[in-house]
Amino acid sequence: MASNVTSHLAIDALTVRNGRVFGWGWFLDTDALVATAALELPLLDGGVASIACVEGATRADVAAVFPDVAHAGNAGFMLMGSLAGTVDFGGSARFVARLRDGRMHEFAIPVTSLPLQDRPGRGLRGIPARLREIGLAAAARAVGRRAQASVRGMAESVAFYLAGWIGTPLTVVFDHALGGGANAFRDARIESLLAEGRAVLRVSPDVARLDYVLSLMRPGRRTRERRAPTVERLLHELSRFRIATIEVNNLVSFDDPLAIVRWCVDRRAAGGELVFYLHDFHSVCPAFTLIDADGRYCGVPAPDACRACLPRNAANLLGFPAPPDNRAWREGWADLLTAADRIVAFSQVSVDILSRAYPERSHLFRVELRPHRPDLSHLRPVRRVASNVVTVGVIGNISRAKGSDVVHALAALVEARQLPMRIVVFGTLQSNAAASRALHVHGAFVPHDLPELLERYGVDVCLMPSVCPETYSFVTDEIMAMEMPLVVFGIGAPAERVARYTLGAVTTDITAEAALADIMRLAERATIPFA
Repeated sequence: MASNVTSHLAIDALTVRNGRVFGWGWFLDTDALVATAALELPLLDGGVASIACVEGATRADVAAVFPDVAHAGNAGFMLMGSLAGTVDFGGSARFVARLRDGRMHEFAIPVTSLPLQDRPGRGLRGIPARLREIGLAAAARAVGRRAQASVRGMAESVAFYLAGWIGTPLTVVFDHALGGGANAFRDARIESLLAEGRAVLRVSPDVARLDYVLSLMRPGRRTRERRAPTVERLLHELSRFRIATIEVNNLVSFDDPLAIVRWCVDRRAAGGELVFYLHDFHSVCPAFTLIDADGRYCGVPAPDACRACLPRNAANLLGFPAPPDNRAWREGWADLLTAADRIVAFSQVSVDILSRAYPERSHLFRVELRPHRPDLSHLRPVRRVASNVVTVGVIGNISRAKGSDVVHALAALVEARQLPMRIVVFGTLQSNAAASRALHVHGAFVPHDLPELLERYGVDVCLMPSVCPETYSFVTDEIMAMEMPLVVFGIGAPAERVARYTLGAVTTDITAEAALADIMRLAERATIPFA
């Protein structure tokens, strides 16, 4: 850990591979909140690669060390970015943070001191030195161990590919590994395929290692895994298998999604089946939440507007470089969407947004509308008791796209107007905002405990603060199953369902001010005193 008077920095992990950078850590100034931060890596050509920090991640360990600093619990950050050159591993990096009070902090860090997961090897020139370090006999034993490991690896590789060829052809499932509803859907889908006696090859990026994992699953057999360092190598590995069906669940966090898209289109043309699941809007824009550079829902403009937005929108691109022209992105995806045997959508509004992006091709899309049917048997109506304070419940892991800035702005309004109201977040809240007496983050919870938790905190009204168009939203289902008054913004699938919910309010203006007005209205309708 590095310290600089009032500021403290720790980079916990960092991977640099194939032009990508991923890592995480924490930065805390005890006197001020951070505005922006970046890690600057030196390049061999003399240039510098600036890797932006996505700040505001929850760090309970930092809060425990700094219990008197209100914002310590949100000191975490992620590092995600791309390189336009090769890192100079003999140079010095800099961590640069600009604080809300205008101060700047800089930390110089030798690249060799960074917690790199993949350091460059010393090659043949390093062998004599290594021999001197460990001795000839030990070196011989090490070579023997490596040889044995190599033989085992070759045997495992042969077994992996044989398992892919023997028996029925495979269903290949492309998906990210970032968690959330898309991964839960994928797991249930694979379980169903295996129950039908089908073999599955799941393909996912490992964002921490910046490579790809191929997981081969057959009914009643153990899962076999292989790794591929690049998309090019991944597609080469896939060429070894007999494939019957391709299911594209999600391509967010793949290095070159359009390469995967082109491969899927080509394989579909050669025979087999292609299915696409509309979990988000990555098929419309690399900024898959459709949040623009100004932090607002973009409304799916023409590609010319995207060309102006994307270079400024690094926070919503997961560190990937912005494509020079979003036309190529949409053209590639339009080919996949047209080739797909089925596009499975979970709400009508998501189909409408997709059609808006592809007005000339959407009539060719074979769309199957299939809303989720989650098991809500563990939930029951929540008993609400009148109180002098209105408690607003927010459920989920609330990132910026999910509305963290709205939650903080709402808390600021409550404090500024001295309203008898408090906000409780059940889950996590991305934050680099000042602490508020009107806001409490409960933290992680077990879904079965939600009714009891809402009763314990005396929640009167729930708020879905998402500022991006959700393609479904399981949380919306859960809140309605508990018969809680609910406020949502007028975008995406939650609004589609809440418009028909007698205890709901759909807020047209996507602001904390507008949400507050509807919260007060629902509270009064529920005969909760509001002074």
